[in-house]
This record gives sequence, structure tokens and C-alpha cells, in this order.
Amino acid sequence: MTGRVADDLKGHSRYSLPLTQSCSAAPGMFQNFGRRGTGRAVHGALVAAREARCCVVRRGNLGARGKHRARARPLHSRGVRASAAGGRGEESNRVDAMGALQLMNEMAQKDGVAPPAYTLIEHSGPSHAPLFRYAVNFQGRVAEGLGQLPKKRLAQEAAASVWLYGPGGAATENTVIENEGKKRKNEKRSVALSESGTLCMIDLDNMPQTLEALEEYMVERGDHGVCEVRGYSSKAYNPGRPLPNFVDHRRAHSMDRDAADILMVFEAGVMAKDIGSPGSRVKSVVLVSKDHFAGRLQEILQASGVNTHHVCNYLDLKSVLQMASRE
Repeated sequence: MTGRVADDLKGHSRYSLPLTQSCSAAPGMFQNFGRRGTGRAVHGALVAAREARCCVVRRGNLGARGKHRARARPLHSRGVRASAAGGRGEESNRVDAMGALQLMNEMAQKDGVAPPAYTLIEHSGPSHAPLFRYAVNFQGRVAEGLGQLPKKRLAQEAAASVWLYGPGGAATENTVIENEGKKRKNEKRSVALSESGTLCMIDLDNMPQTLEALEEYMVERGDHGVCEVRGYSSKAYNPGRPLPNFVDHRRAHSMDRDAADILMVFEAGVMAKDIGSPGSRVKSVVLVSKDHFAGRLQEILQASGVNTHHVCNYLDLKSVLQMASRE
């Protein structure tokens, strides 16, 4: 263990650990730790990011001697992620500080899909010391946790970790995106934009699932009439997978989600005088956003003579695009 602090996961109390206490155990092995000398039990530890697959204190008393010396178990099955700075809250280490279970829930929320479903597949041990193993089903893929654990949430965390990173253990956010990118590449479909027609301006921060619905519509209809797709987002946006190749991603240089809205309004204003004019390939505009600003932007564009539609539910996108293509 190379971190400077240990963390009691229940009470969130921190205890200093000597830097001389190091863990040479390979992932999946148990390792004894030295004594702390305070008589307080330590249930977890923050370690350097490069040690993320090593271990944390499992149970025991770092202040005790002999048979009560603390024992460790693999970090990834505990669900405690490494923090390179040994602290919490830094944006740069946000994914590292997040458990696999929480990360999957955020992925579901961003994509607008059903949350992960956990199923108990093994239950053993006496009533006072039960052991659990879970499987998780998310986006049509099932993964099973490695080994049985004493708490249901820990077992669910282990299953989520396998779903995200495979049985090998911890990984980074880039690994998740890379794996999803490979999956999308294998399922890649040919989608071509029309020479003229509708410009789609999409708020990716609050309606990320729109892209999937749009891609499906464009594949189904050869005469879809979509000539350009612009996706707007803040720096906080993480698609979880590469965007379709027909999307022109415009990312604002701010973590504030309103920055994406402002960027969309600005670009719409710049283009307004040319949209619908003779020789312009853009004949109509479809705004896709749940925010109230999009309704006002629609009014402004229509007042400027631009044929504009506003979609606040991605399920309505297909019918609106069909309507725009006929106008």
C-alpha cells in the first residue's frame, strides 16, 4: 500500500499509514499489513492509481498483534477506486474515484436506457455469515462477478466491474470507451447525409439517446432528408462510445451544461440569414433539446423566416423529420 491515508468506509475517518508499509501481493492474493498502533480498525484504503488492482484492508485491527493483524483483499472487488492524489473530488480523477456500480448507473442515465439489472446467482454460508455472487445484465450483455462476497452490494460491485473491465480487473474510462468503440465498429452501418434538406441541432448533454434514434431513422430511410447533424455539449459530456461519423460535434470549453445551449443559439443566429435562401442546402432546422431555450430559439428562427421544429422527446424525432422533409 503506497497511499498516505486509509479510509474507514463507514465513518469516513482517515488514519495515517507509514509509507514503509507496502503491498507486494499480486491481484487476487491476500497480504498481511503492519500495525497501526491506534487500536482502531481500518476497513479500506486509498492508494496510488497505479496500485488500483492491488488491495485494500479487508478486516482486522492495525493496532493489534499476532493473529489479529489486518488482512487485505483485491481492490476491484471492494468497489473502492484509486485516487492518484489520495483525496476526493478532483475532476481529473473522477472516474478513478467512482465505483463500477455507480459508473454503470451514470452510463445508463446518460444514454437514456434501462439501468443495470442485478441477479443473485449464488448464495451460500450460514445465516450469520452469508456469501453472495451476482450477475449483471446491461445493454443486452451479461457479466458475472468473480467469487462470493459477504455483502450484496459488494457482490453487485464485483459483477459491474467485470461488465466494464472484464475479469482482468480495473481499467480507465478510456478503456470503457475503447471497448464500446470496438463494439460499435463491428456493428457499423453505412449512413450518408443528403445533399440538401434538414439541419439537426442536438443538445447532447440532456438528450444523448437522440443519436441512436436518428441513426436508426437514417438507415431505414434512404430519402431521410437530413443534410447535416450538429451535436452540442459541454466538456462534462462523455458519450461512452464514439459518435456516429455523420455527427459534427461542437463542444463548449466549459463544464457548465448551459454553455452548450449558448453555443447552439450563437451558431443558429449566425446561420439564420442563410438558411432557406436560394442556393442554401439547408431548407429547415430541427432543434433537439429538453431545455426551454430551444422553444424560444424556434420562435426566433421562425420569425426570421426559417422553417424550424422543436423536439423535446427523442421518440418524436422520426415523425418530425418526416414532416420537415415534406415541407
